[in-house]
Amino acid sequence: MFAKHFEMLPHVASFGDIIQLSNVMMKTHGGAVYAVFNKKFSTFAVYNGNDNEGLLPYQTYPIFIQRDVDKKLITRLRKWFIDLHFDEDSNKFSLIRELEEGRFVDLACKVIHVQEFKGELMGFLWDGTDAHPSSISSRLEDEKNNPLPLQPEQLHLSRGILSTFPTLGTVLRVVFDQGTKEHGLHLLHIGKWMKFINVYCDVNGGFWRGVFTSSTKFRYTHDKDRLVLERQRLYNEREGLKFGRNPYWSFPQTSPITEVNYKDLPVVTLMDILTYPESSPDLRRCNCSNSCLFVWERRY
Repeated sequence: MFAKHFEMLPHVASFGDIIQLSNVMMKTHGGAVYAVFNKKFSTFAVYNGNDNEGLLPYQTYPIFIQRDVDKKLITRLRKWFIDLHFDEDSNKFSLIRELEEGRFVDLACKVIHVQEFKGELMGFLWDGTDAHPSSISSRLEDEKNNPLPLQPEQLHLSRGILSTFPTLGTVLRVVFDQGTKEHGLHLLHIGKWMKFINVYCDVNGGFWRGVFTSSTKFRYTHDKDRLVLERQRLYNEREGLKFGRNPYWSFPQTSPITEVNYKDLPVVTLMDILTYPESSPDLRRCNCSNSCLFVWERRY
């Protein structure tokens, strides 16, 4: 489909929604069958795939006119989709805690933030697990003159955005390489679970990072998908554990580094502190005359 503006193309809100194309010309080319959408007489409509929703489309082409036969077709497709099962191996999808540097992986994650700044496209994915600590090869002299960033993105995340992030589990940055920038962030919708195929993993500035290459594919997935339900179950179980807020790779309990005069205090992450309503807007700034120690973890 071609249009003068991106907004005129169909925008699918969620996995399982239905696109209806009317008055399109079916053709073949190179052994493949495709439909030609003519902007003068072809039309489209996009419907919610949920069987409990109404029969009115949430997006239509300007000249689209709904018919009774369209309503019957949408009803049949919704009922058919309820019993549809995809033949895919759920075991090939990795958790973020299983990332390995320099390898391609398949992930099932929730999109929690997207941003674009000076041509840099970045998405933020989460599945409730903690990535392993990454190795940082840096000399003390180099760190003094050129310290590693607290945030790798060009446009630093505000506290307002950080407050929307989960306080438990690694948030994985993903970027688009030069050959895939045209796909853009409009395909990643905040709050949606998605499946990502062939995501390249590396470490950038001490942070785990995923890279979308020309071989990467992704699609929306239903909230009731077994992979999504499994990740939510693991996260809920972790929240209920006494030491569930400790990183997975140090489970069940980290070795004590210092001792305090209080016992049985709950374990919290630095994201808990960042999102706490009474915490300082900038935890890195200190104007007191004392020598202060700031402890930092690369969890988010």
